[in-house]
Formats: sequence, structure tokens, C-alpha cells
Amino acid sequence: MESPEPKTGRPFQMGLWTLLYLVMVIALGLGWYQDHQRLEDAQAQMPLEIRLQRDQLEAMQGWVEVEISNINGAYLSSFDSSGGLEYKGYHQKPRLVHGAFPWNAKQYLESLDAIPNGELREIVPPDQQMQSFATLLQFAPDHVFREVMPKVLAYFDSPEADNRRGLVAGMRWLLMDSPDRIAPYRASVLANIVECLDDSDPKVIYEAILAVGEVGPEARAAAPRLQTLAEEEQNWHALKALYQIEPSPENFQRIEAWIFERKPDWEFLAVNLKELMTPEEGIELLRRAYSKSVFPADQKILASRINLLEVHRLAELNKQTASAGKEEQR
Repeated sequence: MESPEPKTGRPFQMGLWTLLYLVMVIALGLGWYQDHQRLEDAQAQMPLEIRLQRDQLEAMQGWVEVEISNINGAYLSSFDSSGGLEYKGYHQKPRLVHGAFPWNAKQYLESLDAIPNGELREIVPPDQQMQSFATLLQFAPDHVFREVMPKVLAYFDSPEADNRRGLVAGMRWLLMDSPDRIAPYRASVLANIVECLDDSDPKVIYEAILAVGEVGPEARAAAPRLQTLAEEEQNWHALKALYQIEPSPENFQRIEAWIFERKPDWEFLAVNLKELMTPEEGIELLRRAYSKSVFPADQKILASRINLLEVHRLAELNKQTASAGKEEQR
């Protein structure tokens, strides 16, 4: 009986396919690694502001709606920054989400007199009650507004710093958003806010600086005090407000020197340049500062600020293009 011939070739064929499979896996892995390494090398060679673009764009999504107050059914909200853009203390104007101004004139004044009000402690922290009441005033009916406004202004002389600070914050919105109805009281409001620049409480001073800066040239009486705050107390908010009031070459040089010399909180002043000048002017200023900087940490901060201004510039161009397109369609 003949023995069967041994099977040959099959084991060798199985081994060959396995080998080819392994070679393909290794080749794919090496290809991925090379592409990944090539991308990392390319990113390392990019200008720093381009490398930071994704982080900055993500940071711009950091605005969240937050409740300011919900008093007697009148719900106020605003938008605050998550910190990604590093707007120190910046917030957008409040809006009345739903409800209506919940008092008549007598009830409103009684509520002011009761601050800090025990029954409101669970709704609004005591240090924010005056700000909430003053902010809600812009939504008051005209007859209520006219009746309570003279008595509201008396709170500029309140012994409580929280009342003075909250009143300045509320009047700031009225000056910007309700110029017609506040017109009879405008001069008095501005004079009181300018006086608050000499307040003993730094929070009151901070709110007053924001207010006179947003009012602009009309608050020129505040300029000497703002210059003192900027030079003697190294307050960058005061320098920003000074430029908003008087955008002169001299004040531009002050801003430039503040950033070039890395004075306190210079990085926050840098990110606020878009509120003081055109994006092109701000970018040019920061690029000069970048070219003179020798410290990598400063260069990184400056590059991120340059990138933010570039994003802002592109956003403005998109708005202009969209607006022009709508005009053509008409």
C-alpha cells in the first residue's frame, strides 16, 4: 500500500499571506507616523499667532448667559466671559428677558430704602441689590422714571459703597442706552460719576472708570483724574478710558509705552485695543512690541493678542461684505 504524498506548499502559502499582511500593517503605521511627524514639524514652523488661532477661536465661544436678577417676575440677564478671552471684568449690557418693571414709583423707592433687603437676599446678593434696581430702572414706564429719578440720584451720597457702585453701574447703562429719557439728568449724572473717581472704594472707582470711558469725549472733565490713576496707581482701565475720551497722539504713546514696558496688566490692555483703534492700527502696534520682545512668554501673549485682532478684523470684513451684498439685492 502506497503511503500518501506529503502535502507541500500550503503551509508556505499561508505564511506568505501572513507576512504580506504584517508588512502592510507596518507600512501603514510608518506612513501615519511620518504624516503625523510632518504635521508637527509644519506647525512648529508656523508663526506663533497662526498656531494659536484654533485656541483663540474656541475661546471666543466662551460667552455664557448668566442671570443678574429675578425680582418680582422681572428677569434680567447678561452675557459674561468664561475667561478664555481674558476680558478682565468685562460684560455685555443686560436685557429684560421677560416680565415687566414690577413696581409703581412708591414701591420702587420703598425697595431702595430697604436695601440691603432681607427678603431679597435669596434672590440677589446684598452687594448687588442696588445695581439690579438701578439697572431695572431703564425699563421703567416714563411716568415712574420721572418721579423716582431725582431721589435715585441722591444715592450717590450713600455711605454704603455697594450702593454707590451699583448706582454708577446702573447709570452707565442709562447713559448709553436711554439717552433721550435721561437727558434732563445727564449733566448731574455725569458730574456725580466723575466725582466717584475719587471714591474711597476701589470697586466704585472701577465702575466710574468704565462709565466715563464709554461716554467718551463728553466726560472730558474726568481726564485729569484718569491720567493720575494711570500714572500713579498703574491702572490700565484708567488709561483705556483716557484714550476713549481723548484719542490724542500723546495718549496713543501712553498706550504704546504701557505695552512695550510691560506695565501691570499690559496683556489686558493689549486685548482691548480693538475698542480703541482700528484692527490694523492695533496689529501694527503689537507687531512692533513683538519685534522688540526678547522673552518667549511675552512673545506668546503678544502673538495671541495679534491673532485676536486678526480674527476681529476678518469678522468686520465679513460684516461689511454681507451688508454690501444686502444693499445690492435691494
